[in-house]
Amino acid sequence: EEPAQGFSAMLAPSLKAMTQSPFKLTMTSRGEITEVEVPEALIETVSQGPAGALLGSLATEEGFKETMASSSLILPTPEELVEGHQWSTSLEIENPIAGNITTLTTYEYQGSREVEGQLIEVFVPTLVTRFGEEKSHNGATLSVEGQETTGEILFNRSVGRLESTSIHQLIDLVISADGTEVNQHLDQTIEFRMTDGE
Repeated sequence: EEPAQGFSAMLAPSLKAMTQSPFKLTMTSRGEITEVEVPEALIETVSQGPAGALLGSLATEEGFKETMASSSLILPTPEELVEGHQWSTSLEIENPIAGNITTLTTYEYQGSREVEGQLIEVFVPTLVTRFGEEKSHNGATLSVEGQETTGEILFNRSVGRLESTSIHQLIDLVISADGTEVNQHLDQTIEFRMTDGE
């Protein structure tokens, strides 16, 4: 409700462009994204915004496409759809400020439940974020001291689509540069919900 301040104010224009600009995805029936069509104006807005350099490869067309394709939920095959089944995906981003960032997401199928008369499949994600051991371009190194993920992904079997995603990630970082250490606490919440119409 309040205007973004500080670091968030730098990110806001790019994030606003990414969430308000339409782009087209082509995906298989299991959710694997095979093609991403990104408007040139979107990439231009993101890359030339105040946070263009901070976003690294995400601010490029190829990086945006790779991020979208790598972060989608690819459903298990019918044979694998048993409670407790786990699988993982990996996303790597090159960031000029933080260096190489890798996020490993492990999904676990928790079974199904009925919500408002519709059968919903429940998946629990766990995110593990790692920073490269090499120093970033600004000479700093980042190490993860602790991290935790909570949340769930709901897939609507009745209509065959992703219904919602809720992920809360906590990361404690130590940033080292020139003999000085700074503790940084990242508290991030990602919410996605399918809506009809506008």
